[in-house]
Order: sequence, then structure tokens, then C-alpha cells
Amino acid sequence: MSRNHQPKQFVILSDGKPGHYNQSLGIMDQLSDDEYQLVEINFRSKWQDNILRIFLSLFSGVKLKNKMIWSILSFSLTEETISKLKDLQSVDLILSTGSSVAAVNLLLGQLLAAKTVTCRPPSPVGTRQFDLAILPRLYWRQPERINVCRTLGVPNRISPERLDHFRPLNQQFLSSQRSKIGLLIGGNSPLHNMSKKVATRWIDFLLQLVKNHKWQVLLSTSRRTPKEIEEYIADIVKDRNDDFPVNLFSHQTLSSSQFEFEHILANSDLLLVTEDSFSMVCEACSSGKPVVILEVERTQPSWRYRQWDTIYQELTTRQIAEWETDQLTSQVNGIVMAEKPAIKTPCLRDAEIAARSINQLLE
Repeated sequence: MSRNHQPKQFVILSDGKPGHYNQSLGIMDQLSDDEYQLVEINFRSKWQDNILRIFLSLFSGVKLKNKMIWSILSFSLTEETISKLKDLQSVDLILSTGSSVAAVNLLLGQLLAAKTVTCRPPSPVGTRQFDLAILPRLYWRQPERINVCRTLGVPNRISPERLDHFRPLNQQFLSSQRSKIGLLIGGNSPLHNMSKKVATRWIDFLLQLVKNHKWQVLLSTSRRTPKEIEEYIADIVKDRNDDFPVNLFSHQTLSSSQFEFEHILANSDLLLVTEDSFSMVCEACSSGKPVVILEVERTQPSWRYRQWDTIYQELTTRQIAEWETDQLTSQVNGIVMAEKPAIKTPCLRDAEIAARSINQLLE
């Protein structure tokens, strides 16, 4: 997003969680003229993290003296983190994702006279004190505050343009003559249970595609995937590089780790993604590829899934994704064999939406 003025100086505060960091970085990718520094925030202890959050929620909107702010930060954060923060200067905007870094964001905003932006609502601080809050639909309210930017999904680094850099993949077993299906597997959560029985059904389905239709399978698990399931899949695909040329397992000892997640998205003709991982669904739906959402066992009352189902229904309405059907083989073949439309497949552009709101904030 080119703009005719001096680049702005941004700071990204990271809590060390890759998913949170990638949300912030996805937005920065869309602010290509601007420069950023990454600062990882480490607390002295978990209770000091909690104390800082509670303090900021109790003293919401109170203007503190700089000396007081540094005392609070020094009480909460490690010396190494404090040293990095003291090196910051001439900052225009501070961006963070996650509850543990939200309070630090707000305090630094006061110190540096910088705009403050959060992705997702941090607990217990909330969004009221921030100059801008970027909220996926899971967190929308009625009525919404004026400092809120609404996105359907979670901002991330995936876009059709970025994936072009990961294609074609120089891999001896990847065939340009064979269709490729990407399988993105999440895992257990408070709302979902991923059993070996379900995983076996998916793998059996893929093995049939490989056998009957000569497909190739590119697959990735996540940190929440049960190790039992990972080991089961790893045993199935072992020594089958012609059919399973790219395998990314969260336990790196099982992975062909020279590959990245983006390689799967970029080189697949179709993506299958499990419903439990909202971030994976959003990444798949940002790729510009056809997406089928796979059902996972739900463990809670139906009302707990209303927000999720509303979002997934919106994705199907926009023709960005579709739910798996009882005839998954026919469904998948129909998608891949269909005549390619002249217009590109629609996709999520949540990082772009967030970046536009940040540009407006800085005008």
C-alpha cells in the first residue's frame, strides 16, 4: 500500500506465540512503506503479568507520569525487555496481539505519544483504551465502539500474491501432472475432540484419492494435534514421497522441515481444513484456493458454536469455502475438475482491511 509520505515507525509487541505474532505481521505486510521493530515481551513471572493487566483495567484512561510508568514496567518485565523498550524512540504506532502484551502496549503509548492498536479483545483490559481495536467476527458486539475495525476472520500473512513466491516448489517428488490436495489438521480444543477414528477416516479418503485418481497429498498438523494421530499419519506416509511429497508435523522430528506452511497452500489445487482451528480456516480462506471445511466432533452444547457457524456460513455464502458433504470424494473431484472461472476465487482480505484502518488512524 504505497503512500506519498515519510515511512511511519511501528513497534510490534510479541508474547512469543507464533499465531499472535503472525496476525500482527500479516497486517504489517500490507503496510509495506512503513518500518517496524519487533520487541518480545517477557515478564518476571505470571503473577506479575496478571497484576499489570488488573492495574490497567482498574485505572482505565488515567494519565500516568513517565516515572510511574517505568516503575510499573520495571516491576513487571525482565531487565532485558526493559532495556529493549528504553531503546525505542520516534514511534508512531504500537501493534500487539494477545492479552499479556496489551497493558504494555497502552503504557508505551503514553510514554512515546504513539497510537495503540490491538488485534482481538485483550482480557481484562478490553478495547476501550486503544486507539484502534481490530476484531474478528467472533468478538463483534452491538453496538460497536467507534475505535473498532471489524474483520470476518483473523488477519494473517496469507494472500494469493504472497503465495506466488512459494510456487513452483522445487521438490523432486512434486509432479506437475498430478492434482494436489492440501490437508490442514488442527487438534483438540475446549470445543472439539479430534479422535484417531476421525483422522483415520480422512487418511483413508486421501489414500483412495491417491490410488484411484493419482492425486498427491500435502499435509500439515498443528501444535494441538494429538501426538498419537501425528505418529499414525507419519507411519502411513513414510517412504511414500511420490504420493505424499510434503509433510509438516508439529513434532519436528517427524517433519520434512525444509518446507513451510505456505508451500502447502501455494502448491495445492484444493485445501481441506478442520473446523476446530479458526486460524487455519482463515489462512486457508485467504489463499485464493478452493476450501472444504472438515467437521470435527463437537463436545459442547450447540449454542457454544453459534458464532463459529455464523462465520463459516458467511464463508460459504461468499463462495470462499464450503462444508464437507456426505459424498466427499465426489465433492472434491467436482471442485478440482470444474472449469476454472475467469474471475479468481474470492478470498478473505482481513489483513488489508486492518491495514486500511491503521492508515486512516494515522492520517
